Amino acid sequence: MRISRSFLFFVAMVIPFAVSAQTLKPEQWRTYTSMRSAMDVALASDSVHVWAATGGGAFEADVRTAQVTLALRTTDGLSENDLTSVAADDSGNIYFGAGGGGFDVYHTATGTIDQLGSDIRSASYTNKAINGITISGDTIYLATGYGLSVYIVQSGGVGYFGYTATQIANLPTEDSLRQIISDGSYVYGAAHEGVVFAKAGSDLHNSHNWTLIPDTGGSVRALVNYHGKVYAGAENGLFEVSIGQGTLLPVSSAPQLAINRLIVAHDSLILLDESGTLHATSDLVTFSSQPINDSVQAITPDFRGGVVLALIGHGLSIPLNGSLVTNLFPAGPIANSLEYLSFSPASDALYVANGKSGFGVFHPSTDTWNDFLPRVSNQECIAIFYDSIRNVVWLGTYGSPLYRIQGLETDSPVWYPVDSTKIPAFSGSYIITDGMMLDQSGNLVVTTWAGNSKGLSISRDGTNFQNYALLASGTEAWGPVTQDFSGNYWVGSRYGGILATSGLFWLRASDFSYGLIPGGSSGSLGTPTEGTEDINALITDQDGAVWCGTNAGIEIVSNPDAIDQPNPVFSIRSVPFVATQIINGIAVDGVGNKWIATNNGIFVVSPDGADSVARFTKENSPLVDDVVTAITIDPTRGEAYAGTPSGISRFSTIFKQGNPDYTHIRVYPNPVVQTGEGSPTVYIDGLVAGSTVQIFSLGGQLINTINGTALGSTVTWNGLDALGREVPSGMYLISATSPQTGNNGEAKVVIVRRP
Repeated sequence: MRISRSFLFFVAMVIPFAVSAQTLKPEQWRTYTSMRSAMDVALASDSVHVWAATGGGAFEADVRTAQVTLALRTTDGLSENDLTSVAADDSGNIYFGAGGGGFDVYHTATGTIDQLGSDIRSASYTNKAINGITISGDTIYLATGYGLSVYIVQSGGVGYFGYTATQIANLPTEDSLRQIISDGSYVYGAAHEGVVFAKAGSDLHNSHNWTLIPDTGGSVRALVNYHGKVYAGAENGLFEVSIGQGTLLPVSSAPQLAINRLIVAHDSLILLDESGTLHATSDLVTFSSQPINDSVQAITPDFRGGVVLALIGHGLSIPLNGSLVTNLFPAGPIANSLEYLSFSPASDALYVANGKSGFGVFHPSTDTWNDFLPRVSNQECIAIFYDSIRNVVWLGTYGSPLYRIQGLETDSPVWYPVDSTKIPAFSGSYIITDGMMLDQSGNLVVTTWAGNSKGLSISRDGTNFQNYALLASGTEAWGPVTQDFSGNYWVGSRYGGILATSGLFWLRASDFSYGLIPGGSSGSLGTPTEGTEDINALITDQDGAVWCGTNAGIEIVSNPDAIDQPNPVFSIRSVPFVATQIINGIAVDGVGNKWIATNNGIFVVSPDGADSVARFTKENSPLVDDVVTAITIDPTRGEAYAGTPSGISRFSTIFKQGNPDYTHIRVYPNPVVQTGEGSPTVYIDGLVAGSTVQIFSLGGQLINTINGTALGSTVTWNGLDALGREVPSGMYLISATSPQTGNNGEAKVVIVRRP
């Protein structure tokens, strides 16, 4: 390989990941993750594609065009999104290793994925991460956080685990290996203590068959077989591994720097040091060097003689036409971990706050993302929503102003910081804006960690604010806010780490008097228990009740209008299904069900909270993470968005808002094919809310009746008659009637029975 300034000249260029609009099918899931942090990269057997293993899944790029061509996540079949390693064999199979022991193979010929790592994921190892994958014929060596696993490939890139070694030489049990290679005669491992080796074909499970060559100057991070000799990259430079002498021989002419990666590219040895500098040599005497940057994590050859770089935070960099195309990764949120989600039907967009990484906007109609970096250094984006009255986006921050942003659909949005003198600051000009909403009059309402007790601010024009006290003196970490049917405001104190929290505050609209329903073990916000003083979510439901999501479950204020009494007495009840759960968010779907984000997945309860509708976890669904930090609903499409530390899960439900009439009634799939293994679910969509749906034969016989009283625009039919029998092949009439108006809609569906 040749390293030249013309080849490695750094040209910043963002390559968009082209996609087409994709509407989710009923009950379909999709995962959105950030793939900006590339942990490993491998050249495919066709020599024109590279694969990146990232913290949010895997993606493929074409080195000829420097464009992303495919992305894979858990909803595409991967066992984990947090990938740590990747390797390609000569048959078009791509192997991925993950931080939790996931080991998968993607078959490029069929576009399918096989999950191979269940043995590792179910094991009791302390550290299951697969640090490196090396393919040697039909043997795959996995360097892991617990030692070594060997996988034997049979047909189609799939096989079985041969053995696992958790004790190697005299290393500690479950000592981590960074990389494993084989030269045909020996197997070598890179360890913190040095290089371990054993004869190829020996019982690698037997620790006595391994020998340690220690490196007293620092841990070994990389290995390579170059010109018939094995070299080790360590914290203190480059070494030749000498089995005969039982030592690591320094390559004195090599840079005396910490070496993170070693590869062979076009008969040259390439070193990547920890500063992000590439060093190339063809004779181990003369080294040419080219600094890149310290975010370079891994390297692989480019078929034209260059090197493809994997970078933390910047995806891949690929040489193209004498320049380096950088920031190459699939579209998605700017970071996997997020703090806030809100969906606006008015703008048909999802708004995502990703803390110090910035924020983003997702457009489901086109399946596209727009991401934005923080305005200033150390700015933390903690709350965001679209203001349909003023056609702006409001961004609440931690430690900097509240922003009014316009033009997010353009390349140059305009940020307008709200005058820090208009909203009470926490400390000096240190503003923390955590909750925001539009009230019944279209006013902007925000909450702040105000140092002067005035934690609720209301603006009619988005510029000038009236600030209201929520207590006599002091400071709370005021967060979520809602307004009840009588126009009163309710504000929760959210745990802030540095401020005490008290519970649920209220502000009476008629005279702006304030009060508190204290939480905690001595409070009156439901059952006295620790955690109810910390409120993370507030909504007003369809019956006017105020739902409070706390660190110890959900408490519902059933009579918020008691505020109008001189000494309010509130009726408060709990939701039993989420008792003791840490509640991070509450959203309402198109028929009034409550979707509750917790540290243990998503709970769905009926509109009044009396019945459990569903629960979603990683075990029973494609939910990307059981810790759900935020949740929001697109009521028109009936789609839920769940934000987690590992990305965003989007999934379609049948709980959509009802239509005004039956103009768009439809049935799908149509025709319906019954195979004897169970009838597929039939969806009847485009209904008025609460419809009664009847299925008739063409002869007028009533086949079945579906009660959609608690549903919106969609109901389902299982293809059975009222007695639970599959209906015969033929055409059937669907008749839907609104009990409120008596209006009727009709559609037809064809049933085809096959043996």
